[in-house]
Amino acid sequence: MVTVAVVGPTSHMGQNLIKAILASTHQLVVLSRSARPELVAQGVPVHVVKYDDHALLAQALQGVDVLLSCIWAIDAHVSSHLALLAACKEAGVKRFAPSEWAVPVYDTITPYAPKRTVWEACLGSGLECTRFQCGVWTNILGYGAPHDAAGALSGYDGPPFAVQVDKRRARLALDGSGKVVFTRLQDVAAFVVKALDLPTWDADTYIVGDCVSFKDVVAMAEEVTGETFEVTYSSKEEIEAGINSNDFFTMFLAQFEKAIAGGELEFGVGPNGGKKSLDKVFPEVKAWTVREFLQKHFAK
Repeated sequence: MVTVAVVGPTSHMGQNLIKAILASTHQLVVLSRSARPELVAQGVPVHVVKYDDHALLAQALQGVDVLLSCIWAIDAHVSSHLALLAACKEAGVKRFAPSEWAVPVYDTITPYAPKRTVWEACLGSGLECTRFQCGVWTNILGYGAPHDAAGALSGYDGPPFAVQVDKRRARLALDGSGKVVFTRLQDVAAFVVKALDLPTWDADTYIVGDCVSFKDVVAMAEEVTGETFEVTYSSKEEIEAGINSNDFFTMFLAQFEKAIAGGELEFGVGPNGGKKSLDKVFPEVKAWTVREFLQKHFAK
């Protein structure tokens, strides 16, 4: 049993990690910038902190073994993580996981670039650090699910991407054949809890729920729903135009399309290939495939 601090309790990942840790034998502590009475009511110690108050952060982390960060603020991502690292070192925290929860595609996906600076600081911190890499959250497909809508999203409230199952439409990068790692938020959290018991952490920790193309997702969704989807394709020129857009989400999603087309979201063959993933280390944790997700939430 270890004491685990989660920072960013209201984020998609934070919500799921908290549920999974509460269901385990580990002790949970939450650091938040605002009061969380709903967690206090469950007996969870909640420390209201400020990232620019080193003494307050270090005090909140006393007795903590592992810190899991789930915060992502583009403007303050680096400064907040550097503050957390400094507080961890003073408080004697042994393990630190920065807010990654995707893939380290720092060049193609420019809003992720600050994560590189954070990771370099992690490597020089003296703490045992890992980047949890899980690809795309399967829950992005969950909007409008007729069955267990809350479970389908599991806290995800970001933009829909590529395939909108409820709308029966899809927009795919190039020919849609680029493979992507998909993992449900709930399954990521389950594997992270398992990883807390590992004697050592690798620098990169992979989690693979499934690995399929968005073209495959469309085919499965059509089979499950019994309906034909309206499918369009983004050309290379359209993707580049999106990347140059002044609209943040247009740019962000276009960069994701470029990363998918370039094989950067596939752990098996792409630049992250050959790594051992937690789904292989802990086969008793059964991650949902994309097909299972669609069947459970969208089957008629």
